[in-house]
This record gives sequence, C-alpha cells and structure tokens, in this order.
Amino acid sequence: KRIAIYVSTFGEIITDEIILRALEDGKEVFIPRIKKGNEHMEMLKLSSKDEFAKLERTTWGIRQHSSDLSPPTYFDGMTTKQNEQLLDLIVMPGVAFTLNGKRLGHGRGYYDRFLLEYSQKCNGKLSKNNCFSIKSSNN
Repeated sequence: KRIAIYVSTFGEIITDEIILRALEDGKEVFIPRIKKGNEHMEMLKLSSKDEFAKLERTTWGIRQHSSDLSPPTYFDGMTTKQNEQLLDLIVMPGVAFTLNGKRLGHGRGYYDRFLLEYSQKCNGKLSKNNCFSIKSSNN
C-alpha cells in the first residue's frame, strides 16, 4: 500500500511504469528528494501522474520534487507521526548486489542513511529482499 521508490535515471532499471501503475492502483508512492548541499534524503509523497510528469531534473539529471517544497506542502514517508503505517516496500537503485543482501550504491550513502534512520523509526521491523537485473557475476 505504501511504496518508496527511486525515479530512474541513465543506467538504472527504469521505474516509471512501476510508479505510474502504483498510482493508478491507489498506492501511496514516495520518491526521494535530496536538497543541494544536504546529505539527508527525504521520501516525499507523489500525489498524481501529473505531478510525476512535472518533476524537475537536478544538475545530475535526477527527477525529483522541487527544492522549494517544505512541510506541510509535502508528506514525508519517514514521518510516522502523521501516518502510523510503515512503508510496505522500498525500491532502491544499486550498482551491484550480493546474494546475501549487501548493496553497492552510487557512493554518496543516501540510501544507507535513509535505511538506518527508517529502521530505527520502525523499531527494526525492516526486512530485506533483493531483486536483481538480468546481469549477474560470480565475482
């Protein structure tokens, strides 16, 4: 019911159709936003397909909510005070994954920090499962 998912950029598994379908199906969809000069990543609610189509691109080409948004204009998926439900699914990008659940990201640690903070907020009720792209290696 509540999904946090990255908005794909060049070289990543494309998530646009997943996001649009989730919105069509009435799911609550949250996408990442990183403010320039800030190491904190927020998962902000995406309200509609129209809103998705109007997302701004950062200097890195990543589509996200405007940096002008501030509470209460948006709803952060991390904020459990407003909604006691936890996120049901978190879909993250990655450069590589191991079969036992370790993830190599793009090097800035945004998702690592988000998962640590989120796990603390939901009292450790966080389970990990991996979903891989077609490529795999024994190395």
